[in-house]
Amino acid sequence: MTLQAGYLGPADGYNGFFFGDYTSANSDIGGKLAAGGNINIANFAVATAYPANHFNGQYALVANGDLNASDGELRSGNAFAGGTGTLSSFTLLSGLLTEGGTSPIDFAAAETDLKNKSQALKDLSGTAVSPNVGFEFILDAAGSDLAVFLLDSSEFCSSCSVKFVNVGANTTVVVNVKGANVNGTNSSYFINGLAVNGDASSALASRILFNYFEATSLFMNSGVQGSVLAPYAAVTSTWGQLVGQLVAQSYSNECPETGSCGSLELHDFNFEGDPGELPPPGSQVPEPATWMLSAAGLAGVLLRRMRAGRQ
Repeated sequence: MTLQAGYLGPADGYNGFFFGDYTSANSDIGGKLAAGGNINIANFAVATAYPANHFNGQYALVANGDLNASDGELRSGNAFAGGTGTLSSFTLLSGLLTEGGTSPIDFAAAETDLKNKSQALKDLSGTAVSPNVGFEFILDAAGSDLAVFLLDSSEFCSSCSVKFVNVGANTTVVVNVKGANVNGTNSSYFINGLAVNGDASSALASRILFNYFEATSLFMNSGVQGSVLAPYAAVTSTWGQLVGQLVAQSYSNECPETGSCGSLELHDFNFEGDPGELPPPGSQVPEPATWMLSAAGLAGVLLRRMRAGRQ
């Protein structure tokens, strides 16, 4: 299978990409961040995985609405606010802030594109996996070019682990996840035996995509290896880390009224898998047996018409 980096299209290169608002505090994001609504960040750093000159001439922080940032920094690149940009003790180390004008991202078109991709991915034929007696989801890619799995989020649990095995260097893994309201608090994720380890996590995380194709709410509270496509979901969390891209409707960290809490920390592992050419959303490719039955039926109709014509 030919590697097709940038499968997530308009979200390619963004560690976090949201169609609505993004609100977070007491954390950081390794790569670029974009939101079609407002961005509200406090005690927060963006593009922490890169030197100051890495995103020169690029927008690494994009808010189609207002940008409200305090007590932190944008380590590399420029910032854009379609509305008002308010920076309080928030430093742009190597770039400038642009307020107003045309957004560098067409969020409406991006939302349509990524929702279509999510619906097409869910139609891929895959293997349904449930947790074993040890509360483990074992997802065996068998070294194949493309491995597709189906998980039911109602089976997730705080003591469950998700273990990817036999993932090859060129394997693409798609995990379709059922459920409208998802509590994704599985305790641990492993790729070929390797646990989450921040920026030092397995590079194979860039080959894995979780597709929450029907989730409208998604609570993430653990360390996840792989990118997440949840285009309909309002994502919330109180802590955790994601080794991959997060594409969602919106994000907010849920903090208790007393004390402070962190947010979902994003590590910049761009999804580089290739699920191949996908059929249009909702279309189904008939199984070979179905084709044979259809062909036999058509042949029968033609034969009857030919016989009737001779009479």
